[in-house]
Amino acid sequence: MQQRFTESNANAMVIMTNSNDTERKRKALLIHRQLGHASAKVIKTMPNHVLDFLTNLKIQDADFKDCDLCIRAKSHRLPHNTEHHRSVRLLELVCSNIMGPHPSDHDDRYIISFIADYSNFAVVFIIRNRSEAVECFAKYHKNAIARHPGTNIVELRCDNAKEYVKGNFKRFCKAAQIDIDSGQSYCPELNGKAERFNRTLTTKVRCLILVSKIPKSKWPEAVTYAVKLINHLPTKSNVDQKTPYKLWHGRKPTVKHIRVFGCVAYQHIPKEVRQRTHDDQKFKARATKMIHVGSSPTGYLLYDPLLDKYQNSRDVVFIET
Repeated sequence: MQQRFTESNANAMVIMTNSNDTERKRKALLIHRQLGHASAKVIKTMPNHVLDFLTNLKIQDADFKDCDLCIRAKSHRLPHNTEHHRSVRLLELVCSNIMGPHPSDHDDRYIISFIADYSNFAVVFIIRNRSEAVECFAKYHKNAIARHPGTNIVELRCDNAKEYVKGNFKRFCKAAQIDIDSGQSYCPELNGKAERFNRTLTTKVRCLILVSKIPKSKWPEAVTYAVKLINHLPTKSNVDQKTPYKLWHGRKPTVKHIRVFGCVAYQHIPKEVRQRTHDDQKFKARATKMIHVGSSPTGYLLYDPLLDKYQNSRDVVFIET
């Protein structure tokens, strides 16, 4: 008899507690609505800063978590995982992204980049249309596996752009047995390496254009030279801060050919050219004043602002000051 009485009292206490908690939550929600759906953290501090506030009402953080209006009005992006599991070998993962369009004197308006995750070695292509992405990746894939025999690109990480996930690009990756990690739309954080490279590249190109004072429309040359510089610089994310060039090519890069972008460069005029253009050779200039805008496999890339033409030459005197 005593036991049944105790259980009855306990059940009554539970019912009373639930009833009190329901009433407390109802009042809390009323205040929450009155204050424009303020958070529980703010409402808890109200007694210390305003008059005529219910001091005996205990506000809990969980009281407003199910508020439909708060969920719809205060929705925000969830934090992304900042941990990045690096690749353990070359070509295990390649990150890619397309930048643009950019203003240009030519039809080329976009920049597509491919960054090897293990080495951080970057390769970029200047393209006219975004649809050319598959052609650029095919060239990158061919050169990469030729330079590193016995390996293959396992995964390509990109955004959810249709140039990557549809059409010829998707068919090429399927034939080459390459997985496409496209993430989801409007989440550039999922392709963080490529996005961070875009920021680094843009900053360096801006520096090169400002210091050289060449027209902004000549940005393709600045992009090519900036990528070369980035690949030659030590990177703290690599083992022992090795350069991307060292991990990609297997040897240390040389900087003896590096010159100030946009500096004055005097190109030597070959004897054969002087004979075709001048009658008297003894007192004519033997060099043409140009602007250094990059390097080529056989020398340096020079720009003539008067003729708006480019020349490749190895016989060059630089004035870098």
